[in-house]
Amino acid sequence: MHWSGNTFSDNEEYGFDPHDFSDDFVVENNVAPHNGKHGFIFSRGCVRNVLRHNTAFGNAGHGFMIDDGRSVASATAEARIDPSNDNLVTANTAYDNAGSGVEIEGGTGNVVSDNHLSRNDIGVRLKDRATATVTGNLIDDSVRYGVHVLDPASRVSITGNQISGSWAAANLADASSATLGENPSTDVSTPLVVADVAQRDPSWIERAAQFLRWNPVLVLWGLILGVPVLVGLSRAARAPFHLHRRRARTT
Repeated sequence: MHWSGNTFSDNEEYGFDPHDFSDDFVVENNVAPHNGKHGFIFSRGCVRNVLRHNTAFGNAGHGFMIDDGRSVASATAEARIDPSNDNLVTANTAYDNAGSGVEIEGGTGNVVSDNHLSRNDIGVRLKDRATATVTGNLIDDSVRYGVHVLDPASRVSITGNQISGSWAAANLADASSATLGENPSTDVSTPLVVADVAQRDPSWIERAAQFLRWNPVLVLWGLILGVPVLVGLSRAARAPFHLHRRRARTT
């Protein structure tokens, strides 16, 4: 199916929601504002869909969402997961959404590229073992993070994004959950959080303390060799002063 030039506005739940097993859609040049949940969503077994040049703003959930439609076990059915794979979310705009600008929950091969994501709670969030690529996005003024990888088992490539104005540029559940390329960041409290620990550039005092801690032998030899040198330099510096005083007394 091809959806173009529509407005999905002020719905109780979703703006645009084809849902289960919807494949090979092209969704472009649509607008989804002020919906009760997400602006655009593909959920449960949706593959090879393209969302491009759409705008989602002011939604109570996420701007754009791709997920695996997971269900919980009940008395009559087992839990079920049907991943949504190989979808492309590109060149869209999402702003002022209460959730993420783009949310990827599970699946493999999904690509989030060249979007402008502004003033959302999180720019791009990935969870539920998602394997995806996040590249070339402009992400500004997020409430919390530019990119958030929530699951340690995820494998996400994050590169070429420009991130500004959030608390952290990227927040990773674990160092192995993402591969980071160059992602220029400005006006952020910390460029990176890993396993809830902020990774800030150390000050020169912290670097000196680390050097002293991990190189005690070098420090000891520095003291052994350096003290005589300092004493000699100190004596050499005082010598002209003493010579001047002796000459003054003789005259």
